[in-house]
Order: sequence, then structure tokens, then C-alpha cells
Amino acid sequence: VILTTQEKSKEESRLISLLKDATEHFEQNFKKSPEAREYILGRGITEETVSTFHIGYAKNEWRDLFMYLAQKGYQPEEMMEAGLVIEAKDDHGKTKGWYDRFRGRVMFPIRNVSGATVGYSGRIMPSLVDPTVAQGKYVNTPETPLYHKSKILFGYDKAKKMMADKKSVVVVEGQMDLCMSYQAGVHNTVAVSGTAFTDEHIHIIKRFC
Repeated sequence: VILTTQEKSKEESRLISLLKDATEHFEQNFKKSPEAREYILGRGITEETVSTFHIGYAKNEWRDLFMYLAQKGYQPEEMMEAGLVIEAKDDHGKTKGWYDRFRGRVMFPIRNVSGATVGYSGRIMPSLVDPTVAQGKYVNTPETPLYHKSKILFGYDKAKKMMADKKSVVVVEGQMDLCMSYQAGVHNTVAVSGTAFTDEHIHIIKRFC
């Protein structure tokens, strides 16, 4: 299906609204989770930094976010397109339901240049690490109409002004490093998320320095 420019813009606006609601839900979860708060604050991240980067928490439940967004009026297909849920199929290939992609993870919203959430990087809680199961420490949003990991940098929306002022940038790997760098007053810092540093990343950086 080829969408017109107007249809594409409408679809993207809808997905941005969905991701905004998801981010707010994760933030509320974080405020109510002693374990998630203890982990993040124990890593040296302050309450102010948590608020600045909208750090949240995905409960260790199969359908917490799905049910929340469904009650908000979003369709499963929209949640899938945003990279938030996964379709479960039976042996005949028929859809039997949907479940949350992110479970039991501290959530770092990844934002575009305008500051709108387009994806996430979720860090598994240490208490849920199972050495007998193959699981990534971080799970990132897959490629979506809004999120292209080779073309987006975590923290870029916050760093761009200081990058332009200082005519320089600090590139780190991962959200935690960026949060700590920003917290230490180095505000011209960006981070790559689950990918190599690409030519597209260099092009984005060169807009400001």
C-alpha cells in the first residue's frame, strides 16, 4: 500500500501520539516501582535526570502496556507499527493475541530532533537476568515508520543547541553514559543505540558542528 503524503503525515501523527501516551505510562510505572527506582538512582542518576530524559519502567507483565493503550483507543496494529507489541500466532498462522515487546525493563525514550518520542531502548532489570535464557541486556525498538536506528541519536534533541554553541560533540555508547555525561554538565553529548556509528549519524552531527 502506497500512502499519499497527507495519509503518511496523519499516520505518523497518530503514532507520535501513541508513543507519547506510552512514555507517560512508563513514567508512571517508574514512579510506582521501588525496584526500578532503586536500580536507576543506585547507578547515580538523579531524580532531575530521570525527569529530563523521561526515564520509565515497563512492568514485568505480558500485556500491561497493550491493555493501557487499548483503553486509550489505539488498535493492536498501530501498537505493532510503533514497535511496542508483538503478534502471537497459533500453529496455523492465525493471530491469537498480542503481547508487550518490553517487559521488566527500565525504559529510555529515544526522541527525534523535535523532541517527540519515536522509539525506546529498554534495559533489563538485573533481578530478571536469567543466565540460562538468551536475552539482550538492552532491547531496542525495531525499524518503524518513525524510528530508523542508523539515522537517530539518543539525546540529540537536548544536545543540538550546545553542539552549535561549542562547535563540538561528545559521542558515547548507550543511554546510561549519556545521562551521566549530561548530569555532569556536558550537554553536547549524544549516544548511539544498538547500532554502529554510521555515515548518517555523522551527517546529522555536522548540521550543528
